[in-house]
Amino acid sequence: PGVLQGALRRFSSFFKSPLFTASATQREVNAIDSEHAKNRQSDGFRLQQLLKVTALEGHPERHFGTGNRDTLLPIGTAKLREELLRHFNDYYDAGAMVLCVVGKDGLDTLQKWVEESFANIPRRGSSKALPWRGVNPYPPLLSPQGAPLLLQAVPVGESRAVSVFWAVTFADEAARQEWLLAKPHDYVGQVLGHEGPRSLQSILKSKGWVNKGVSGLTYDQEDFAIFKVSFDVSEEGLRHKEEIYAAVHGALRILQEQPMKAIPDFLIEEARYLSNLRWRFEEKEPEQQLALDFVDQMQDVTNPAFYKSVGALFLDPPAGGPSKGKLPVAIASFLEKLTPEKARYMVVAPTAATDRSEKWYGTRYSQTEISPAVFQGWQKKPVEELVSGWQRPPRNIFIPRDFTLAWPQVLPSQRLKAASEPPVMLRNDSRWRVFFKGDQTW
Repeated sequence: PGVLQGALRRFSSFFKSPLFTASATQREVNAIDSEHAKNRQSDGFRLQQLLKVTALEGHPERHFGTGNRDTLLPIGTAKLREELLRHFNDYYDAGAMVLCVVGKDGLDTLQKWVEESFANIPRRGSSKALPWRGVNPYPPLLSPQGAPLLLQAVPVGESRAVSVFWAVTFADEAARQEWLLAKPHDYVGQVLGHEGPRSLQSILKSKGWVNKGVSGLTYDQEDFAIFKVSFDVSEEGLRHKEEIYAAVHGALRILQEQPMKAIPDFLIEEARYLSNLRWRFEEKEPEQQLALDFVDQMQDVTNPAFYKSVGALFLDPPAGGPSKGKLPVAIASFLEKLTPEKARYMVVAPTAATDRSEKWYGTRYSQTEISPAVFQGWQKKPVEELVSGWQRPPRNIFIPRDFTLAWPQVLPSQRLKAASEPPVMLRNDSRWRVFFKGDQTW
């Protein structure tokens, strides 16, 4: 008793009166530099920073993603501390913050403790407006002559990947809320990422070009998100990267031919049903993770009713959003963005041709023109020439529908008797003796 109250008091002091001592500032710089050094050989960090290098000139996304001693200390520790305090005074605003407290004490008690500890955090009036909202940070890479470019990079490991991605921007907060609730990208991602017969992965795998594929969001920010289709490829697949890109665009063209019916009703029902199953049988989260999940959603979702469920469930678009509550409209609007001319293309391979190095991680890379004839083929060739035999996923016959207990539980007064019942022999022959005893008391 009282431990949480004291913890809240100590925690809240950082948001009201942080020390930012010179020694602590220096230690933090050292910790940041050490972490950066650790990440220098991580392909995840290296390739993410490479994308940032190619972001729109002037956009914040183009900045160095983590920082190190070279970026933080040239101005000196004293000046750095002044910058920290200035940043604190500009942006640590109660109006821009959310708080989640998980505790065993009653709600009235928890609220009283929160008000005692956090009520004095100043409201500075800083705006949460996003000046870059609606601006695509990752427009298509083009040469000075307007030709599309292929970004090639050499990884640290032995991985090989062929990827295409699109940056999706949100015109306003209503569009962002629709994206979070309706998740049109998940429906499209499930269709493109299907692994069964006549799927993209199956077709390309049968040619010996790919080992596996993934499709879906790889990056989700307040003002934009990145939708990516990527394949782990063989050496032969690298030599056929244009055909792999063609297959992706061919599948998308099939979906775009009837955008309002791109995703069959049964696939939408299956996705929603499975999300409800996960929600229904979700395991209890540890308290710390529960609080972290809540504050993430509180920053994103404007309706408190969805703070917990938005990450798990497929919901209808809001009636006041761009699609006026209609999911097919939201899916069709998303598909409109997934065209060859709006995409970025990337190849990662140890043998990739390179001519320059990225500044912070030293990643070797190049940007080379895609043949105009090849690119126009992705746009204009008949679908059958781009991807032959591709189909949407069939119905999933393995989705569970009946959750009635096959071995019903007994009343508490009967548990001792049930526990003492011997198992039943199911098989007894020269090879096997199989016994079964159902658990009626758990």
